[in-house]
Amino acid sequence: MRARVTGGVDGVVSTTSHGRQIDDRMQDDCGERWGHLRTQSAISNDARSWDGGSRMSRWGGRRSSALLAATAVGLMGQVAGFSPGHSPGVPATLPSVVSKPLIAVFGDSLITQAQSELTAELTNAFVVQNSFPGLAACFYLDAHRLQTFLRTYQPKVAILEFWGNAGSSTPCLTSPRESPGYYEQYRADLMRMTKQLVRRGAHVFIIGTIPDAVQVVHRDPRWDHLNDIYAKIPFSYEKKKVTFVNVQSVVENGGRFTWYLPCTSEEISCDAPVSDVIASPPIGDNIVRSGDGLHFCPLFPDTYSMWVNFADCSAYASGSYRYAKFIGDVVESFLATGTAPRYVGAPLPPPDTPEKGVRGQVDPYTGDVWPQR
Repeated sequence: MRARVTGGVDGVVSTTSHGRQIDDRMQDDCGERWGHLRTQSAISNDARSWDGGSRMSRWGGRRSSALLAATAVGLMGQVAGFSPGHSPGVPATLPSVVSKPLIAVFGDSLITQAQSELTAELTNAFVVQNSFPGLAACFYLDAHRLQTFLRTYQPKVAILEFWGNAGSSTPCLTSPRESPGYYEQYRADLMRMTKQLVRRGAHVFIIGTIPDAVQVVHRDPRWDHLNDIYAKIPFSYEKKKVTFVNVQSVVENGGRFTWYLPCTSEEISCDAPVSDVIASPPIGDNIVRSGDGLHFCPLFPDTYSMWVNFADCSAYASGSYRYAKFIGDVVESFLATGTAPRYVGAPLPPPDTPEKGVRGQVDPYTGDVWPQR
């Protein structure tokens, strides 16, 4: 494995891998919600076949699998720390003098898609990005990857974000999605990661999950179960060493799923034109979700350069900015004060509460009135 350090002393450590293509890891995670809900009938059809290859039907038939593999290899150069297709090794060596506290980021596609924005928010830190699409917490425990990382790095802060991937991208996760074993393994694995990081001296921020469009349409009462699990972990520590960060309100409108939100005064762009959008949002609003209803880049996953847009969106991604800013503000506050509460964000809804959507909102990717209830 060949590594490169970008950004100098106060930059971001990233690891570039060569010589091996990614198999279905990115396809599984990126395709996780690719049965995009183009019409109400399509929604029902996708729900009945929400597994395996059918998830990529919206995009996968238009390009070859060879292109998917080739562009995925390019993305690997932007992902840090660990490479799912390789045995764990010693990460890129830090410069001999680091003038800022070190922050290690672990997670899946959501934090990966917001990695540039998050690094920009964490101006008072040296960020080591270790996230990759499709991963679960067990990946970092498998083959002692996290232990290997901690033998080289001693982070002051660790950010853990796991939306809940399962399937071929996570062979270390042994139970089916949303089964009792699935939830128990996520809980146990995140507890193990947290314990190792706290023992090494890090304050751990566990980032909550966010609902996606499919969960909204089908009123899935289980979408928030991982948040319920994650939110309890900080309270298992006597001292305030772990913080749960509830981010769902950042990409919601009044507690409901939304495709777009009013621009904020801090955003660098408002009413940004997006080539892949059929129905532009109202004037003064920015799109905050991808066409798959989960991620943030408005060019993902329908464009030719989809893999590039996955990790480094070539259009302005308001969702990535809002998501990263919320997390960044919480972490920066900790760095300034040396303390953080066990819970940050809006209260979680009662257990088994389905997420709702904004009534009558137009899906910008299809022009259809979104059947949110």
